[in-house]
Amino acid sequence: MPVFIRIGLAALLSIALVYVGPQLLGAILAFLPDAFYEALPLHPFILILLLSGLLAGICLALIAPNRRLVSSGLVAFGLIALGSISFYSNLCSPEETQRIHDDWAAIPQYNLGQPLDQQPVQSAALTSVSYDCLLPETGWESAGAIAGDLLTSFLGVALGILLVPRRRQRPTPEFI
Repeated sequence: MPVFIRIGLAALLSIALVYVGPQLLGAILAFLPDAFYEALPLHPFILILLLSGLLAGICLALIAPNRRLVSSGLVAFGLIALGSISFYSNLCSPEETQRIHDDWAAIPQYNLGQPLDQQPVQSAALTSVSYDCLLPETGWESAGAIAGDLLTSFLGVALGILLVPRRRQRPTPEFI
């Protein structure tokens, strides 16, 4: 198999494991008792990101043993591309942003510093303010969280690559 195909396949498999791994590992680790999570020094989500990255790094090192640096560069580029795509695809549209702001404005606000008789109680029905998109004003916070998750995953990939020992090239005997 040509080297560039092997490197590309290793990078694609690693990116897929990093991307799908947290869902699979989260479902598997959900069966563990709560005492296990309390004994962990890390938050379970960070542990899941590291474990999926570790698994991806081990697979990458086994598939492309002689081109680890190039493959890990492709994985880093792919993770950045996936993070950018997921960030921009989850941004709220202007209409959705306006609806969310209107819903927030409809929630009654109470000034607890004033006496109760000076402030009428508003009895407006609360509307749902849950949303499935990223608001533009919280975009930098969300981008920072996505970047932190991607760095954690890539750290796991790098650790997985380092766990697999390099294969030594055997010297070919020279006959005179």
